[in-house]
Amino acid sequence: MEVDGTQLYAEVRGSGPAALLIHAGGEDAEEWRPTAERLDGFTVVTYDRRGTLRSGRDAWPGQGSIQHANDAAGLLRAIGISDTLVFGGSAGGIVALRLALLHPTLVRCAIVYEAGLFAHVRDGEPFRRPADL
Repeated sequence: MEVDGTQLYAEVRGSGPAALLIHAGGEDAEEWRPTAERLDGFTVVTYDRRGTLRSGRDAWPGQGSIQHANDAAGLLRAIGISDTLVFGGSAGGIVALRLALLHPTLVRCAIVYEAGLFAHVRDGEPFRRPADL
């Protein structure tokens, strides 16, 4: 799909409520293939974020999670999907949260797993410190 000046590789499978799975920083859509193939009853979207495997590298790395969130929003709109459950792991979790904050009309629910956010929230340092050991 052409999204915001670059090509994004995406796979859409199944039918039912929409779920977007966002991969971690050093991964691509293949990270979520086993999960996506088991989510019966959902329209599951996986994609390679800008700068990874089959997607373009135009204007990359650009604006980090903001750019990735805007790309995800553009992808959802291009596919014709809204009211989406978004799941992101690690850096993908940061993108999922940014997507929910910047494009709330597209996101029904955002679920994040192991997103490195403690450095970005007030009073997060005491939680981050033990995780760094």
